[in-house]
Amino acid sequence: MWVRTAQTQLFNFMHSSSIVMIDDFLDDITNLVEVIAEEYQQANWELRRAEKLRLNII
Repeated sequence: MWVRTAQTQLFNFMHSSSIVMIDDFLDDITNLVEVIAEEYQQANWELRRAEKLRLNII
């Protein structure tokens, strides 16, 4: 009987608004990480470009 109660409580918890909010938050974090990774790659490319330009000027 206690297994059934635990299953019911777990089911209710997994479908609560808090879990939905946490899931949405984690999706936002994942998207943010992807954007930051792209911006980091772009910044590295720009840095290499600037370094080449500096060497050409020197």
